[in-house]
Amino acid sequence: MFFHSSAGRKPFKTKPAILMPAPSIFVIPKRAHISEIYPHAETKEALIQGAVRDWSPATFRMLAFPGFKYDLTRERNVILRHLEFLVALAQEKHFARAAVVCGVTQSTLSAGIKQMEESLGVLLVERGQRFMGLTLEGEKVLEWAKHVIADYEGLQQSLSEMRAGLTGCLKVGAIPVTLPVISLLTTPFAKLHPHTHTVIRSLTSMEIQRGIDELSLDVGMTYLDNEPLARVRRLQLYMEHYVFLTRESQATQNRRTIPWAEAANYPLCLLTTDMQNRRIIDTHFHEAGAEVNAAIETNSLITLWSHLKFGQWSTVVPNSFLSLIGKVEGLVALPLVEPDASHAVGLVASDRNPLAPMTRALFDLAKQADIRQEMLRRIADPPADS
Repeated sequence: MFFHSSAGRKPFKTKPAILMPAPSIFVIPKRAHISEIYPHAETKEALIQGAVRDWSPATFRMLAFPGFKYDLTRERNVILRHLEFLVALAQEKHFARAAVVCGVTQSTLSAGIKQMEESLGVLLVERGQRFMGLTLEGEKVLEWAKHVIADYEGLQQSLSEMRAGLTGCLKVGAIPVTLPVISLLTTPFAKLHPHTHTVIRSLTSMEIQRGIDELSLDVGMTYLDNEPLARVRRLQLYMEHYVFLTRESQATQNRRTIPWAEAANYPLCLLTTDMQNRRIIDTHFHEAGAEVNAAIETNSLITLWSHLKFGQWSTVVPNSFLSLIGKVEGLVALPLVEPDASHAVGLVASDRNPLAPMTRALFDLAKQADIRQEMLRRIADPPADS
């Protein structure tokens, strides 16, 4: 076996390690010694300095102590941890914040990334007075790191499922207009898998796409047919229709519907244009030949609801919104027509195989007829009391 020094020395030959029956345990023969790798070192101090410079801590321990047993399972766990360090650093773009996320000191995080650089033989991080970004090699390693971590978490979930049921965290990203009905999925999921916990984040459809691509999300709940996401598998849940919410007045008495063009004349409070729902609404107003002039815009459904309830404002929302607010005295909900628009809403997840157990479990639950029927019942027109 030949060993190469990173300092540019010629390779030195030594006797190979013996692989013991346990596949994760290596033992260095007693006759092998670190001095055989650095035969030209004139002093013990020079020998040790060369080894510390050129070898990982695990290799150094194996070579410095004849007969020493070393468990490579621990080394594999360290490698996985170092990959997590790199992912956290790329997300936080700051060594100290990344260390907090990983639950280690900044020096531990920096040393871990440095050791990974030495192991791979490339620089991963552009260093200066502060974090300056990843190198091209670092970006490539980051891409692989996310896949390795996700696959390892999926493996852990699969093994846990075989032993005692699912465990772990289900990470869901949902566009704001789906939040009123998402509990119809997550509540039965939590009851069916009591050892799991679910994190739901309100995100735009573009953020959901990024989260799925970067494997920071397991599942997204978003539109399927408008600005569809790429590289995902889909499961339709319901069709979204649109209603006009406004104050009861003489103009709305005995009305069952309202055209989009007429609704555009009311003082409007709408979602912001970075929200896909707003872009859909704008499209249908334009189809009706109307221009949208929203006096107030927000990316929060709560803020929208506040203005609707306490001010003389009107808005356009999906019919699923009514499942949350029910009937409210003084407000009227009129389905929008001309055009009679609808869009598909459902679940999306990465099209990678195999599908992670947590993701598969949520998809399987969503396919059940009673879940889908309850969702349709809750968002059906006319609106029912919540």
